Amino acid sequence: MKFVKVLMILIITVILFSMIIQFEKRSDSVEKMSIDSETDNSVSLSVNDIQISQNDLNVELQEEKLYDKMKSLYDDQDCVDDEVYKLIAEIYRGIDFHGEFEKGNIELYEFYKKMFLKIIKCETKFYDDSSQKEFYIDEFEEMDFSFGGCNTYLGYKATYDARNYLYYFFDMDGDDTPELCVSDGDARFIYIIKYDRDLDKFILWHGIGPSSTHLLGSQKLFQFHAGTATTWSFYSLDKKGNYEYVVRFYCEQYYNTKKKEIEYAYMVKLPEFIDKGNSFILTEHMKSQTINNESEELYDYFRVTEDQWNELTGSYFEARTLATEEIEKVSFTYDDLFGSFK
Repeated sequence: MKFVKVLMILIITVILFSMIIQFEKRSDSVEKMSIDSETDNSVSLSVNDIQISQNDLNVELQEEKLYDKMKSLYDDQDCVDDEVYKLIAEIYRGIDFHGEFEKGNIELYEFYKKMFLKIIKCETKFYDDSSQKEFYIDEFEEMDFSFGGCNTYLGYKATYDARNYLYYFFDMDGDDTPELCVSDGDARFIYIIKYDRDLDKFILWHGIGPSSTHLLGSQKLFQFHAGTATTWSFYSLDKKGNYEYVVRFYCEQYYNTKKKEIEYAYMVKLPEFIDKGNSFILTEHMKSQTINNESEELYDYFRVTEDQWNELTGSYFEARTLATEEIEKVSFTYDDLFGSFK
């Protein structure tokens, strides 16, 4: 019996020892698997990091190739030569950008104020030659609150109120009698109304719809559009309020694909006359230095240096600055202009 007990103890000990060894082996295997897994993850992360860096590099290379392919309109366009610039400068010197808000005959002011008040109170209509129709002012384009007009722009339903507008009162057409300019005060619209005393008729002398167009003085307007390229325009009007000619120039930032850097292109244009018979005739030499690009809607522009551009456009910007000061002298609220009439 004793022997049997000893044998049983020995067998149990061997079994336990074997189980411990197997457990240790299994633990070693699990630990190794864990280490291997961590190593794989580490390698995987490193590979991903490398791939991300490579992707970034590829994007940069692709962008550079894109710029190389995207040949700029201005890359091969040099500034005009001295001969052409002298001709352009001579023409620009003949343009009178400066405007004056002419007063006209001040003794007639009270009569004309009383007449224009009929328009503002919607007691009579004015004639619009472009549509060949007559309108009360509260039913015309941007002032028509019942159909689009200001209520759409302001975002709520409103009614016509003459006190909501800004009025410019001066001799806009240069005939010695004043015209009434009605505006929202934010250059969204300006309607210039003339009273023809001989015909006893009110006429829309000139209408400016939604745009960044401003009064520069009697028979003169200026406009600008800001964006990648900023364009400035000067308009001269005839005695009937029609466009006589326009002068445009602009400045645009672009990427020079040869120099691999950002530059500016300074462009000017000769006056464009509505009556083509008054237009300047370009010589073949001048034509050879113009920029024409249908997709960009650029026609007969000349590229000049920054200094040349400043010289050509300097008087225009001086006129604009002066106009913003002078127009205050002919600007009125409803009460300022018509308050004395009950």
